[in-house]
Amino acid sequence: MKPYQTYLKSNGKDAEGIPNMIFDTKDKEIKAEIWPASGKVQAEMYGMKLAYIMNMITDKKNEITEDTGIDVLGSGKADHKVISKKVYTKHIVYELERIMP
Repeated sequence: MKPYQTYLKSNGKDAEGIPNMIFDTKDKEIKAEIWPASGKVQAEMYGMKLAYIMNMITDKKNEITEDTGIDVLGSGKADHKVISKKVYTKHIVYELERIMP
């Protein structure tokens, strides 16, 4: 398990004034394991977007909510957001999507 910084979602505007989600407030650091999405099911679900999807697993004490930002690449800012959360007995599996600049 490796530490990752999470970020809270807030509403903002881009350079043209169009409302969008921004992740600018640090939340908590969690310990998780992250790997690229793959396999037949995820390929069928995401198609061409599969290259921008990651899987993440944590234990229950590192639980976060959907639409939370996370710094996967070590860039110092949120570069992925949680799009799916599946809770099991002893762990939680998330799917993350790359945030496009």
